[in-house]
Amino acid sequence: MTPLENIENHPNPKHLEDFQKKEDPACTSDLIDSRNLLDLSEPVDPADLQEFTAAFHTATGFHPFPYQIRLALDLGLPELLDVPTGLGKTAAIILAWLWKRRFAQPTVRAATPRRLVYCLPLRSLVDQVASEVVSWCQRLGLATQLDDGRPEALGVHVFMGGHMDKLWESYPEFDQVLVGTQDLLLSRALNRGYGLGRSRWPMDFGLLHNDVWWVFDEIQLMGGGGLFTSAQLEAFRRQYGTYGPAHTTWMSATLAEQWLATVDFAPYLDRAGKIGLSGQDLKHPVVQQRMLAKKALFWTDLTVNEKDAKKPQTYAHNFATRIAQEHQPGTLTLAIVNRVNRAQEIYRVLAQNPPAQHLLLLHSRFRPGDRQKLQSHLQFCAQEDCIVVATQAVEAGLDISARTLLTELAPWSSLVQRFGRCNRYGEAPASFAGPSSTPARVFVMDVDDTPDACVPYEMQDLQQARTWLRELSQVGPADLPHHPLPTPPGSVLRRRDLLDLFDTTPDLAGLDLDISPYVREVNDTDVQVYWRQVAQEGPDSSLWPPTHEETCAVSLTQMKDYLAMKKADLSRSSRVWVWDWLAGYWTGLQSKNPRPGQVYLLDVKLGGYEPELGFIPDSQAAVPVLTEPLLSRETPDEASNDDDPHTFLGRRVLLTKHLEDVRTAAADLVRNFSVTTGATQRTDESTKSEFTQTPAVSTEPTEPTEPTEPTEMLAASAPLSAVVEAAVWHDAGKAHTVFQNIINKGLSDNDPARQQLWAKSGLSPIDSQEANAVQKSSALSTARLTSPDSVPDSALDLAETAATGDKVRAVEETFTAAVVPFLEIRSHFRHELASALVYLETHQPRQSNEYRDLVAYLVASHHGKVRLSLRSLPGETVPPVLAGNRERLFARGVWDGDVLPELTLGDKTLLPAQRLRLDWMELGQGDGGWSWLERTTRLLQRYGPFRLAWLETLLRVADWRASAEEVKVHD
Repeated sequence: MTPLENIENHPNPKHLEDFQKKEDPACTSDLIDSRNLLDLSEPVDPADLQEFTAAFHTATGFHPFPYQIRLALDLGLPELLDVPTGLGKTAAIILAWLWKRRFAQPTVRAATPRRLVYCLPLRSLVDQVASEVVSWCQRLGLATQLDDGRPEALGVHVFMGGHMDKLWESYPEFDQVLVGTQDLLLSRALNRGYGLGRSRWPMDFGLLHNDVWWVFDEIQLMGGGGLFTSAQLEAFRRQYGTYGPAHTTWMSATLAEQWLATVDFAPYLDRAGKIGLSGQDLKHPVVQQRMLAKKALFWTDLTVNEKDAKKPQTYAHNFATRIAQEHQPGTLTLAIVNRVNRAQEIYRVLAQNPPAQHLLLLHSRFRPGDRQKLQSHLQFCAQEDCIVVATQAVEAGLDISARTLLTELAPWSSLVQRFGRCNRYGEAPASFAGPSSTPARVFVMDVDDTPDACVPYEMQDLQQARTWLRELSQVGPADLPHHPLPTPPGSVLRRRDLLDLFDTTPDLAGLDLDISPYVREVNDTDVQVYWRQVAQEGPDSSLWPPTHEETCAVSLTQMKDYLAMKKADLSRSSRVWVWDWLAGYWTGLQSKNPRPGQVYLLDVKLGGYEPELGFIPDSQAAVPVLTEPLLSRETPDEASNDDDPHTFLGRRVLLTKHLEDVRTAAADLVRNFSVTTGATQRTDESTKSEFTQTPAVSTEPTEPTEPTEPTEMLAASAPLSAVVEAAVWHDAGKAHTVFQNIINKGLSDNDPARQQLWAKSGLSPIDSQEANAVQKSSALSTARLTSPDSVPDSALDLAETAATGDKVRAVEETFTAAVVPFLEIRSHFRHELASALVYLETHQPRQSNEYRDLVAYLVASHHGKVRLSLRSLPGETVPPVLAGNRERLFARGVWDGDVLPELTLGDKTLLPAQRLRLDWMELGQGDGGWSWLERTTRLLQRYGPFRLAWLETLLRVADWRASAEEVKVHD
């Protein structure tokens, strides 16, 4: 029976939990009720000590170590957590945050960020940490689902390739734990979220920089690019300011502070708070047992050479033989190699004649469902007769204790982590004590000093590790010397890079800035792949996006090998596809060089994956489909440049009613932040406390400057009221004839419904595809626009010369009748641009008014598609040439001179018919005042990128909530 088949019926002996419970003494007041011994920076209520200890024990079944108590009960948060492996850093962070947010005094709760972002360098650790968080919360009686909007609940969300859930974005006011990979989290923090639609980038960016505690675990595995970016972003948050507290903690068993001394964070590093093991920790009996654990070191005669790196069959056979020789029956043997292909080959050899009852293969190239089953099975059999073949994916986070460890030479920081998986709890005897009691042993396989043999590591790092290791005979925690580690190479994110990334508009070729050097090393990036049954003519939109369970992380090298091996199959017809976010449809892969962070759809017939082995480029067997397509919260239309799917609810909603609903939702939402959330900006003077972040006095205006429309002030902060005012206007552009023609698709010309303005269509999301086809009729557009009969000049003249009010309404019918044939077929129409233009036009745009410009920006950006830049897109419908060769400006389907009909807004204000102008597209200052780019650039300078994105997010969430309620009313 295979491990994947056997897991369902295997009992769980809970050996690890039982062991620590036996060795962990009962909690006594002598141990924890001393402020001096705990080294707390501030006096603490003894009741808090007792209550936190009880909560920790309830959640984990163990009593906290002194450093875990210090982390939870100190008033602030540390920047550095330097604790050896196996001493509960994950539990320390999670339960400290839970204590501070849910059980501590109100002042501590308010100073603790709502969102805890737990960032891991390896995908294999994410599910394990997330499941632990859920388990601890449940034991504390805390619900971990936000789908019903209960205020007492907190959300636990996973970020890995293929996971498209946006539920966490819908509740910015709730407590949440976000657990994810470095690639996905840092790319979102850079406003270029891997595997995420462009329109969602600003939302994740805003939420991941405001009211947030970033925790980077196992930073020795992050690589220079990601590590430096984490430090730079923390510095930028302190400099630009955030809404709510924001903080970063880095932790590792091999922490080197100089890694964080980047150009912008270095000034803060000298005052960084640090928590490590104190003298009281070292007196704890469990800590003593683990720190003094013995692990004898032996060198073998096996060496990885260049040939083994490319064709590992012979090496794998010799390695497997050595595993069988050293394995102690009834114990766990762990073999760690540096490359996935070698691990797979060793496993294949052992599987022919397994030397243990259980044989497992673990690496990072499994689909999550398969990997989770394997890891669960490992927890069941870790204290039985078991052999595990693995890669560096088990270096961190995996809570197992092997009696025998065989490892290839690796960099020193990696070796320290690998040694931590052997005799982890100090349960093995120090020397041989009979057949049933063997000591812990570590065997090392050397690596040749050649670049190919050393991959994925640098040769000099292995040479240094070899030198240090040759001096040792024991590799227990107390036996390992502290060696200064070199700063890894990597690109450093600068202030200008961050500001450039804030604008999410692609360039004229549809391309974006490459963030891969800031996420990981350039030569150490992944793509995501998933397999589906695909028709011969190609995939349809229902195959996008993938589900979390079916995606597999693949290195760029593996993907290139895969494409090369499948060349014969691909030459007949495209069997590898990429979702085109710009166009909203599938395109066949044209390049042999895959891009980091890209998601690829593969035909199951191409093969390349086996559940027991993971991703194998040369496998020809059809890949089993893991899941059926699921309804996504982000449809292909939402990811394209045309209108959003929330328009198609299956029931009609009047435009005025929707504006009222969103205004109400926005008011309710910002009320959550009117008191507790201020503009936090940290400087050198505000970091005097060792751990505590002190919010600076808010510099926000207390009221809008020269308000021209009455707005309910729900808070003292003008930006919050701007969100509410923007909700009143956000969809005013839906009154545009283009939008109303789309939403009324299928109605007869004399249908009474055409006499009203609608925000939501009676069409379902499926039926909306036909409606969207109206916008994409490029052939028909070209035919009409190139006809000799252009739009009558008189119609435009009337509209241009008309003032607001009755005169505009008088000419509207004439203008619309002349232009409707052209309006009906425009591509890339964005109603929110029309909304922003009409708001500007009616609020004295020639006069300087920051509040007005902020509202206009929030209106324009509430779908994430019109933000800093204002320009046309490739493939847009070009306005007809007017009499006298008069050209017209156009952008996102809106043409200069368009007229919006009379409309009642969300605050009951009657807005007369208005002509739209687009001269704000042009640079500099014109008749309408400063350009759109100048206005938005000033807002970016005024509020900073993090706070501006957060305000965008609030309006978008209010829009989502109102639409959801409108669906519920219909249901």
